This record gives sequence, C-alpha cells and structure tokens, in this order.
Amino acid sequence: VGVKHDLSGGLVIGGKDVEEEQERIANMNILVATPGRVLQHMDETVGFDVSGVQMLVLDEADRILDMGFEQTLNCIVDHLPKQRQTLLFSATLSKSVKDLARLSLKRPEYL
Repeated sequence: VGVKHDLSGGLVIGGKDVEEEQERIANMNILVATPGRVLQHMDETVGFDVSGVQMLVLDEADRILDMGFEQTLNCIVDHLPKQRQTLLFSATLSKSVKDLARLSLKRPEYL
C-alpha cells in the first residue's frame, strides 16, 4: 500500500484464485471485498483469520442489500475485529443502508 507504513491491503472477490486469497488474507489490514466471497472464505477456509483487519471496504452497499446480502453482511461484520473502520460506499442512501450503518457502525458519516 505504501512505504511510510506497514499496512497491507487486498482485494477479495469472485473470479480470483481462492487458494491464493487464502494465503494472503491473514496478512491483510485493509480488506476490499464482496460479501459473498468473504462468506465463502468464512465457510471454506480452515483457520480463517481476519484478526488483523483494520479496515473493511464494501462498494455498492445499497445493491448488496437489495440483492439479499443483509444477513451475510451482518455475519461478516460480527466475525471481524470490533476495532476497525468500515467503509460502505453507495450512490444512493436507502433505508437498508441506513439500518446497516446504524447496526454496525459507530458515528457513521454520510457524505
């Protein structure tokens, strides 16, 4: 990610090599992911370790919720460290996004 700090970021999405992701995910501090792929790792990766995740980034939060991933997102958020930053990006601010922010974010910022 940069030379001025020790952070490591990674992209975890469908279509990528699962085994390669398994090797790298434990070393990620910044996790940019799709909820379905994270859930797949939670179910299939032995010793799935996200204790080092300091930042979770999800784009299209409204679409994710519209497609029925609300329970998945709640499960993922519950599995991640409590001390982390969560970034949800959305072009629209639907009720479901507000509800998710209320349930899983402290002091959410709406821009």
